[in-house]
Amino acid sequence: GICECGEFKYNDNPCAVLDDDDIPFNPDLPGFTRSLSGDVLVETGEVVRDFSGAENIDVVAAYVNEMSLVVYQGNGKGMLRPVNFVGLESEPTAITLCDFDDDSYMDAAVTLRNGKLFICHSTGEGYFSDNIDTLLLHESEISADPVDIAVIDIDDDDKDDLIVANNGTQTISIIKHSLEQSSFQMTYAGIERKEGNEEYEKAAPVALVVGNFVDDTGAIEDDFLVATEGGTVELFMMSGDVAVIAGYYGAANVVEDVVNERIVDMVTGHFTGTLFSDVAILVAGADPDLYLSGSYVHIMRSTPDDATNYLSSAQELEVTAGSTPVVLITGEFANSDGDLIVGDENCRIELFLQDSPGMFRNVLIETLPSQFGLVKLTDLASGFLSTSGPMSVAGEDLVIGTSLYIVVLENDMTLR
Repeated sequence: GICECGEFKYNDNPCAVLDDDDIPFNPDLPGFTRSLSGDVLVETGEVVRDFSGAENIDVVAAYVNEMSLVVYQGNGKGMLRPVNFVGLESEPTAITLCDFDDDSYMDAAVTLRNGKLFICHSTGEGYFSDNIDTLLLHESEISADPVDIAVIDIDDDDKDDLIVANNGTQTISIIKHSLEQSSFQMTYAGIERKEGNEEYEKAAPVALVVGNFVDDTGAIEDDFLVATEGGTVELFMMSGDVAVIAGYYGAANVVEDVVNERIVDMVTGHFTGTLFSDVAILVAGADPDLYLSGSYVHIMRSTPDDATNYLSSAQELEVTAGSTPVVLITGEFANSDGDLIVGDENCRIELFLQDSPGMFRNVLIETLPSQFGLVKLTDLASGFLSTSGPMSVAGEDLVIGTSLYIVVLENDMTLR
C-alpha cells in the first residue's frame, strides 16, 4: 500500500518499518516519474542481487508502453525503490538477465518490437552504464518480431550466450557473448519453408526454454525447446556451433486443431525426479468462461536414455475457470523447486504445489485486491525478496507485473 507520506508501507504498518538508511522513493530521480504505466515485463531472482552490490534481490522491469527499463532495488524486506531508468527505442517484448560481458555483474538483455536486441551492461551498483550493445536480429525489411529470449551456453565455455525466438521471420537467433550472431530457419515438424507450402506458417515460434534434455555432455544446459504457433514443441541440441533438431512433440490437443487452443508459455524444472530438465507447457483453452475452461499445463518428462524420444507426456494440470492465461513460472513456493504458478490477464493467480516428483495439487486461487483497481496481469517473476525482519518466511515471493502496478505478494507458505 501507500502511506500518507507517499511512501510504500506493508499492510497496516506505517512506512517507518523502513530502516533509517533505506533511501525513500525519489520522484525527482532523473528520467523517472511516478506515472510509468502500461504493460510491464518483470525479471528477478537471486541472480539479480549484484545489481545493488548487496545480498538482496532486485527487480528489473521493462515497461512496454513507456519503452523504458527500470531497476528497482530491494531492501531484503519485500520493498523496492527505483534507482535507474533507461530509455528504449521501441517497445520491449522480452527480457532476461545474464552476465554477458563476464564481469560478475548482471546485465539486462531486452528484445524490442522493431527487431533489435539491447544489451544493457550493469555497473554492479544498481545502474546500467552508457555502454549499450545494439544488434539487429534480421537483415531484411521484415521485422524479426522477437517474442522470447533465454540464456544459454552455446559452446560450453562457461560464458553466458543468448538465444532469441523471432516470430516474424520464423527464425532462431544465437548471440555469443562476443556479439557474434547467427540464425537458422524454423521448420514445422520437419516441413521446410518452401514457396506455396502453407504448413510452414505454423513454424512461427511463440516461446523457448533452455535446459538439459539430451544426455550428451553431462549437466550443461545447452539444449533448447521452441514452441510454435502450430502447437508443436521442437527440441534442438547443439553440435558445435550448429543447432540440430532432436525431436518434435505435440502439446496434447493443440496439434489436433482444437479451436482456439494455443501454447502460451513454457518453463523448465525437475518435475519428475530426474537430474535432467522436464518442461511444463501452458496451453490456453478454447472457452475461458467455462468452469474448466480447457486451459491446462502439460507436463513432459525428460527421457534422455531414449535416443528416439527425449521427452514423453507425464501429466496434465487443469487450470480453473478465469480469463485467458498469459504466463507460467516455476519456483520454490513451499520448500520445493518445482512448484508452478499460472497467471491470467484478469490478475487471477493459481498455484500448483509439487508434493512429490510429478505429483501436483492446486492449493490457491488468488486475485489481486480490489484496491489495485482494474488492471491486466502481464508478467510474473519470483525471488526471495523478503529475507530479513518480521516478514521473512520460507519460500519465494511473487512479483506481479500489471498494466498499472508492480505488486509484490509475500509468501508465508501461502500467498497473500
